[in-house]
Parts: sequence; structure tokens; C-alpha cells
Amino acid sequence: MWQQGTYDPELNLVYYGIGQTYDTGPLMKPSGVAGTTQDALYTDSTVALDPSTGRLVWHFQHLPNDQWDLDWSFERQLATIEVGGRPRRVVMNIGKMGILDALDARTGEYLFSIDGGGQNVIARIDPKTGAKIIDPDKWPDKTRSTLICPNATGARNWPSTTVNPKSQMLFLPVTQWCLTFGPPTGPGFTLLSSGVGFTPADHPSAAASGKMGRLQAMDLRAGKLGWKHDLDAPIASAVLSTAGGLVFAGDLDPSLMAFDDRDGSLLWRAPLDNYPSSSVITYAVGKTQYVAVVTGMKNYHVNDLSRRYQLFRKARGVTLETPKGEPAVVVFKLKGR
Repeated sequence: MWQQGTYDPELNLVYYGIGQTYDTGPLMKPSGVAGTTQDALYTDSTVALDPSTGRLVWHFQHLPNDQWDLDWSFERQLATIEVGGRPRRVVMNIGKMGILDALDARTGEYLFSIDGGGQNVIARIDPKTGAKIIDPDKWPDKTRSTLICPNATGARNWPSTTVNPKSQMLFLPVTQWCLTFGPPTGPGFTLLSSGVGFTPADHPSAAASGKMGRLQAMDLRAGKLGWKHDLDAPIASAVLSTAGGLVFAGDLDPSLMAFDDRDGSLLWRAPLDNYPSSSVITYAVGKTQYVAVVTGMKNYHVNDLSRRYQLFRKARGVTLETPKGEPAVVVFKLKGR
């Protein structure tokens, strides 16, 4: 586990996401031992625990035998939404592939998935069980090069998603980038014990549009994608939705932006003097509301994103200067919509 859990006081359950093991080599082929599988149980899983006793109440494995470092960790979002004509308490997770899995929060029963559309590893999802059917061409092979999307850092990473419980829309920050699995030679590196080399590569959609970033809406009530807003630069912050119908996000432009949550139109953009590198928060003092974000405090995610984004722009004839603003908490006062 490498992120916080989520507690549901109604059910007295706490949910955690578990990543994968870097020791993937032994899982490449069946062991031949009776009663064993290559699933690597509890990796890439949601587990529900009774916080009073620590007892495992249920688990759901989103992706068995993750050979791509495409963890299903990160935050678990809780919401009560209409599924099959009746309200259900659901717990949702979106892993690095940008696929949302929705489960019954009490039992772990699989309900539905929404594919963000940027991945090419999973060919199909069983609509009844949520089982992921892998494209066999994407299986790691040290003897040939294969384009894997997204990059192992993910179509999304630690920056959190956000849900508007009124409209039952979820908003996801997406980065469009890929890598090549193949022989461990050249400019690439190895990360997993399968020994397959990782080499950065452009996402076909980003190469065609020149845009690496996207804010993607997901309609939870309908179980499908909503609007999207493509962005030149990847989103580097968590996203934040408000009761007033706004969605805030900070990108590597660098800037802080506000979108209309009904259609994704950009309502406001404010330049920043360094990369946003935290969750966006909003708070009120008296009758005045503020929105704030930390800038200039680089982390692994921002480092990886910014380096790749600069190379992506340079390949298209644009040289970007590295922002030099000092670390700060940047605060804006809202004047109403």
C-alpha cells in the first residue's frame, strides 16, 4: 500500500488499495505446483477491513498478475449512486490505466467499469465479473518491442480524482503517454524482475493532437464517459470539484484552472511561477471563499511528468523554460460564478 485508506462510517469499513510486486519474473510462467495460480493474490486489489478488529471483510482483485507496473492503488472514492434502478453504496477506484471499477461497498460485489480510453493492455472487461482480458500482444517479451499505454507512471497517478455527489460525475486527471517494452538495451531501463526494458514513448493520441493532458469526466449514473477537455500540458495536481459546479486543476503550463463541471469548458486560468504539486483545496473565512495550491515542491510524479513534457514539446520545436518560482502556497479569492 502506498496511499491513504478511505473510511465509511455508515458501514464501519476502511478500504485500502494494494499495488503490485516488482518481483514479476516468477509469475511469468505457471509454477507447476498444484493449487497455485499466477494471480499474485491481493496485489492490484481493493481490501475492505473492519477497523475495530482488523479482520478482512472482503477483497476484489482488479488486475491479477500485473506485469506492467500499472498499479491499482490510490484513493478509494465512496458515493451513493443509482445502479440498476436503485441506490447503491459504492466504492470506486481508478488505477494507473485510467479504468474505473465500481464495487458494492458492503460486499465487494462487482458493479461496472468505465474505461478512460487511454490504455491498450486490456482488450475487454467481463461485464458480469469485472475480469480483465489481456491483449496477448502486450504480454512482456524481452525479444521484441511492444508499445504499452499508458506509461508505467500511469494515465493517472497519486493526484486524486474528485466526485460531485449531486451530479454523480467523477473527474479524472489524465496524462497521455506510453512506453515501449522490449529488449533491455539502449536508453531504456529495467524495473521489473521479468527483465523487460522500459523506454519512454509518445501516446498515439498525444502525438496526433500535440496535447499530453486531459481532464476527463465520467458519468457514474450512466456508467460511461462524459465530456473531456484536452490540454497541452499534463495535470500535475489533484482535481477538486465544488458545490458551485466548478472543477479546479493545476497543470505543467504551469497554471491553475477552473472548468465548468457541466461541459468541461475552461472558465478561468491563472499563471503560476512553478509547478503545482499538491491537492487543490478550497475553504471559507466568513463569507469569502478561497482556493489554494502548493507550488514548487517537486516530487517524483512532477519530476517524471515535467521531464517528459519538456521532451515532448522540444520534439515539436518548442523549448520550455523550467519555472524558477520559490516553494509557496498560492491562494486565490473567489468572486462568485
